[in-house]
Amino acid sequence: MKLEFNWTYSKLTERQQAIAEKKATQWCEDNLGPGEYVVFDNDTADTCVNEIIVDSLWSFRPSFLAGETGLDERCFAPIQDKLCEDANPAFAAMISGTCGLASFVESAIKADGRGHFLSQYDGEEYEFCITADRKKVWLYAYRAN
Repeated sequence: MKLEFNWTYSKLTERQQAIAEKKATQWCEDNLGPGEYVVFDNDTADTCVNEIIVDSLWSFRPSFLAGETGLDERCFAPIQDKLCEDANPAFAAMISGTCGLASFVESAIKADGRGHFLSQYDGEEYEFCITADRKKVWLYAYRAN
């Protein structure tokens, strides 16, 4: 088992992070199968999933985009087919001008879960709680391979 910890947006102290890494490693070894995993705290997972969704707006199904924005489904597919990733700025503008990016991201997470976006392997999110320096910390593991 290989674990990578991402504390980029964490509010934990370095000491709490070190304790969390030890306890999380033990939890993962006891509860997850072999493989590579990335572990986030809630703040980092939320920020990372937001970035992933906003960077991949162009790849959402036209029906989902239409349902969130209220725009006709037929306006999305031709842009996706022609521009692929380069359609992202146009989609960001359309979403911002209708439902808003924050609402769109929230709906995407509600529809598929954070694991869908953060785990390339199986789309699963493994949630567990540890105590680090008397602070209760919820952690989330995502399989990478």
